[in-house]
Amino acid sequence: MRIENWYGNYIVCGHIFPVNEIKPGQKWQSSSGDIVTIDSIDNLGWVKYSGEHQPTAEKESFAFQCRYCKICNEKE
Repeated sequence: MRIENWYGNYIVCGHIFPVNEIKPGQKWQSSSGDIVTIDSIDNLGWVKYSGEHQPTAEKESFAFQCRYCKICNEKE
């Protein structure tokens, strides 16, 4: 795991979070700088999320984390 600064945010890279650490309201950032917010996550690990350039979508937590990195410079 490492912390990098991308597009003005510190993000966690190279790490897959356990499902219980992914929470509604968290902000995650793509490699292109787009930011999404976690809307919900179910017990099976399916993450629902949305953003300014991303309508509501859903992915399994591993696939979601392959696309997005958790922003860690915000208060949770």
